[in-house]
Amino acid sequence: MSSIAGSRIIVTGGASGMGAAIVRAFAADGVRVASLDINIEQGRAVVAAANDGANGEAAFFACDVADKPNVELAMGEARDWLGGLDDNEILLLGLRLRQRRCLARRPTSIIRNCSSKRISTRS
Repeated sequence: MSSIAGSRIIVTGGASGMGAAIVRAFAADGVRVASLDINIEQGRAVVAAANDGANGEAAFFACDVADKPNVELAMGEARDWLGGLDDNEILLLGLRLRQRRCLARRPTSIIRNCSSKRISTRS
């Protein structure tokens, strides 16, 4: 198990592409992952696949990052499911910013700490 096992992260854009790869990779490494995306069906499928044989655990939360109240609600639900976030936890933004401009207006308290990890986008 990796040194990040037991950590908690929130991944936006977790239903496809890089975001989905991040959800799968971190769950496999023993991390508790909250995945947020507007695509509910695909997001749930990614989380189900990520949980299959994973050392960690993933959950999906519907979220439209272009809608600030929806972001705040989904982030709150994700934090509750994770058991909270503190300064040592991670928030990964895996979304296409040119399509989703709301994050430029997000409350700064949502982002606690950012970290990076080499992730393969291949399943």
